[in-house]
Amino acid sequence: MKKTFGILSMAALLFLPAAALPAEVQIEDLQSTGLGLEGRKGYLGGADTQDRLVVHADESPIFLLFFWDGKDLEPWVKVERKGVVVAELDLTKGNKLTLIGGGDFVCTISSRKGSGHWLCVTLSGREWDP
Repeated sequence: MKKTFGILSMAALLFLPAAALPAEVQIEDLQSTGLGLEGRKGYLGGADTQDRLVVHADESPIFLLFFWDGKDLEPWVKVERKGVVVAELDLTKGNKLTLIGGGDFVCTISSRKGSGHWLCVTLSGREWDP
């Protein structure tokens, strides 16, 4: 009985201080894209007319999915690779972008009209087959 009480009290002493500490949560970046699992987000409107993000792709294809909340927002994305524009797309006509060939892609998101929040998430070809 004394031995059981001693073990339980030692466990309580070790558990209680740890339970009072805040939990640390880390979200690891997807190694193949350089974007976090939660994606990247921003706001377009007013003085904030554009945002940029860099996608480091070590595999091909990589899919970027864009979402936004502003009903009047008309987002566009321009994609550059090694300083050359490889695509410029009206996202209201399709919110999926496919990056092929690997490497570093600079994506500039801008608003042709309106304002609102945007979100970009990534999927590799192994995670999603269109």
